Amino acid sequence: MSSRRLHLSLVFFVAALVLAASLIASLLSQQNDAFEAADWVSHSVDVRARLQQLLATIDDGPTQTPRALGMVVALREKMIDRARAVEALDAVSVELGFGLEHARTRLEELIGEETSLLMDRRQTLARESRQARFALTIGGMVVVLLLAAAFYIVTRDNRQRRAAEDEL
Repeated sequence: MSSRRLHLSLVFFVAALVLAASLIASLLSQQNDAFEAADWVSHSVDVRARLQQLLATIDDGPTQTPRALGMVVALREKMIDRARAVEALDAVSVELGFGLEHARTRLEELIGEETSLLMDRRQTLARESRQARFALTIGGMVVVLLLAAAFYIVTRDNRQRRAAEDEL
């Protein structure tokens, strides 16, 4: 095998390895993004369920006010990153002592917002999953083609070397 052909074979092989490594890094990054999106979906489902449970507790009447206040505190901790939701929960906790109708209205608004957020997060998760599958498919095909090209070059050079040896 000539030095030039060996060098070319090695270049193809190294290129395939580098491409495979970059593909794996990209897939791991996309997988982390998909896991974050899945966590968002799970968090939104949990918050929405807790909001609905709080609404049901408020509907049970004023005797449930201490329990409802505890639920508001727990929800506030889960939704601390959303200032508007925290303000609404603070208003709910104040209104629990006065009028349940305002609290009920605010909770229904929060449930609607959480449902909308949940739908957005599910769409994000679906989009990121499609992107990861596409990248895996394309990257895998490119790596296989590069490895096949490197294998072809090596076997062709071996045949030519054998033919040259036989000729000698």
